[in-house]
Amino acid sequence: MYQYTTPTISITIPDSLDVSDMTSLVVTLLQGKKKLEKRLADVQLDTVNNAITFVLTQEETGMFDPSNLVAIQCHILVNDTAYATNIMSAQIGLNIHGKVIV
Repeated sequence: MYQYTTPTISITIPDSLDVSDMTSLVVTLLQGKKKLEKRLADVQLDTVNNAITFVLTQEETGMFDPSNLVAIQCHILVNDTAYATNIMSAQIGLNIHGKVIV
């Protein structure tokens, strides 16, 4: 993904969990002290592929530095049991325009 773009992020949830059973979700994107969280209300559930999908805004991708990876992890609650996915990482590409386009 590139800074100041609006990418659609799709994360496949492990087969041991069914996205339709989730009672709570927090997806955290972390780069140093910069943290962005998406909650269950912010994502779309793909029950066919057992995945979640969400779109980042230009402002959200613009907050990340292209010189470092962004860590991504899902924290999932199914009834009273909490789960966490493996930590994934994403490279942020430089957008030389360097700001939101309108």
